[in-house]
Amino acid sequence: MARSWRQFFSSWYKYFFNLPLLPELVLLSNDLSLLEEFMKSADGHAMCTAEDVEAYKYVFSKYNSLTCPLNYYRAVIRKYRCELPRSYHIKVPALVIWGKRDIALVPQLAEVHRYVDDLTVQYIENCSHWTQQDQPVLVNQYMRDYLTRD
Repeated sequence: MARSWRQFFSSWYKYFFNLPLLPELVLLSNDLSLLEEFMKSADGHAMCTAEDVEAYKYVFSKYNSLTCPLNYYRAVIRKYRCELPRSYHIKVPALVIWGKRDIALVPQLAEVHRYVDDLTVQYIENCSHWTQQDQPVLVNQYMRDYLTRD
């Protein structure tokens, strides 16, 4: 986020999630309609069945059920301040599969070559943040190809 204004503004939700109580109240409002919006694909279609959406709504409508996932964002912001430690380096081969129509994360974030010795990045053009749900056949193919490479 420190290097990209576009990413900074795309990450507004991370700062919002760091507020006490308000994110839980907003997400719970209007029958968890924001959760349903978050579960849409790059082209605006639902990525799962109506029954699946209702199951997620049921789980997240329980007392404090949203606080744990929101605490993940709260901890990340406080711990790393959006920057990986300089000593952080991955020495094993890694694959990143990235949806080019992700509204939360800009594609440049996938290019973490300075942290990974052997990085392969696969972009999917018409794909949102939810790559596996948007393009399961292509994602599985990329993973299969990566795992069986020489």
